[in-house]
Amino acid sequence: MEPQQTPSSDITVLDNGRVLTADGLALKGIDAVEIINVRLENRTDCVFYSWQACRLIRRDFNFVAAKMFHRERRKGGPEQVRSLVHEVRLQAELLAIECEVFDAPVERVARVVPLRLVSANAASLFRAFQMADAAYAKLNYAVESRKLAENQVHGYTHPFESAFSDLKMYCSTRNQQEKTALELAKAEGIA
Repeated sequence: MEPQQTPSSDITVLDNGRVLTADGLALKGIDAVEIINVRLENRTDCVFYSWQACRLIRRDFNFVAAKMFHRERRKGGPEQVRSLVHEVRLQAELLAIECEVFDAPVERVARVVPLRLVSANAASLFRAFQMADAAYAKLNYAVESRKLAENQVHGYTHPFESAFSDLKMYCSTRNQQEKTALELAKAEGIA
C-alpha cells in the first residue's frame, strides 16, 4: 500500500471551482496546499479502502496540512503541531492494534486520492491515515459479515477521530492567543 508518485492531472477542476478526483469524488482544500512554496514535496496517489478515511482525507487533509505548515512557523507552533500529529499517529496505531482481531476484507474496492505532502508532519499525518484506513476497512468488513454491530464501530474509531479533530481545531483557530493563562489573567486584572 505504498503511495505512488502522481502528476496533478489526476484531478479535474470544474467551472464552479469544485475539484474532483479521477473517480469523481470531491476534493477540498487543493488551493490552500498548492500555494505553499517548499523546497521538498511529495505528490502521492493515496489508495483508501474505507469510505471513512477517504472522506476525512478528501474533506480535511489539504486544509489541515496547509494550516499545519503555517502554524509550524509561529512561536511555539512546531512543538504543538508535532505533539498533536504524534497523538493522531498514536491513536491510529492503537486503532490498528485493536482491529487485528478482525479479518481484512476479501474483496477490496479502492478509492484513489491525489495529495501533495508539503511537510514532514503532513507526511506523518498521511501515514496515520493509512494505518487508520486499514483498521476502518476491517471494521467495515466485520460489520458486513455480522461479526460486529454497527453501533460498536464508533467505540473503536472515536479516539483516532478525536485526536484528528483536536489537530484540526488547533490548525483552524484564528488569531490564537500566544499568551499563557497567567499572562491573560494579569492583562484582565484577575491574577
